Amino acid sequence: MLRCEGGRLYTGYTVDVKKRFASHMSGKGGAKFTRGFRPVGVAALWKVCGDRGTAMKVEAFIKSLARDEKKVLAAEPLKLEAMIVKKGIAAEVHVCDVEEFIQ
Repeated sequence: MLRCEGGRLYTGYTVDVKKRFASHMSGKGGAKFTRGFRPVGVAALWKVCGDRGTAMKVEAFIKSLARDEKKVLAAEPLKLEAMIVKKGIAAEVHVCDVEEFIQ
């Protein structure tokens, strides 16, 4: 989850965090959203254990949240696992150290 200009939050899936973050920051090859609202930092980062489909379900769930719910999740990333369980999504998620993945 990226913090973008205008107080917006962007959520996306990737298997290579460093490469995807660099493409968002460069404005080339990143999502259309991040070309319009430039990233200013990382709000939260999770690793989803399992297959790609599971990760995509978690991504879709986060994207479906209201802005205020996303802000809470960015401030308290440990809440994601309880939220997806409540929604019926069977996934193991781990909060990651942003510095470890971005540098």
